[in-house]
Amino acid sequence: MITAIPMNEDRIANHFTKAENFSFINEQGEEVSRHANPAHSSHCAGKQNLLDLLIQQHAERIVVRNIGMQMLAKLLAHQLTVFQTNCGRRNTVELANPEAAGLVPLTEADQGRPSLNHEVKEKEGGCRHKRVSISKQGRCCQQQTDGHEAHGRHHHKDGHNAHNRGHGRCGHGTSRGSHCCRTTPV
Repeated sequence: MITAIPMNEDRIANHFTKAENFSFINEQGEEVSRHANPAHSSHCAGKQNLLDLLIQQHAERIVVRNIGMQMLAKLLAHQLTVFQTNCGRRNTVELANPEAAGLVPLTEADQGRPSLNHEVKEKEGGCRHKRVSISKQGRCCQQQTDGHEAHGRHHHKDGHNAHNRGHGRCGHGTSRGSHCCRTTPV
């Protein structure tokens, strides 16, 4: 059974998605591989890349110190077993043992930490990326999911242009499908 551990240098990272890299260990606590965290310095597509990495490395267990509710929900939906430790300096042999003292199983998404920005992002129409990361298709990170609004140049119902008004959002707080309140493309 492979266990994935978010790491900063030689200790468990304080937060799952902000770890510098991920260590993958076997049942004996031996590191079989270590990979840079694709979500560490990337935009929202990096979190999906992180999930893909965990699956590619055949991780079945994850040991974390802190994790957000949204990411915990995604891990649980992928049938990964998640444990929380209260200590960042455990040895890998101890972490490889599912019965290790101090590991708390996380079985519900609400056991994760609430995101301070999640509700704000949802109300404002998406992930709030800067224009340099916007693709030609008008999506910030080329994801066609909820919260990834079209960021192209457009005029609004009241005639103003939102091209430079705060990361591509119209500021109205409403959306229609994959476009904010766009009515007339430029």
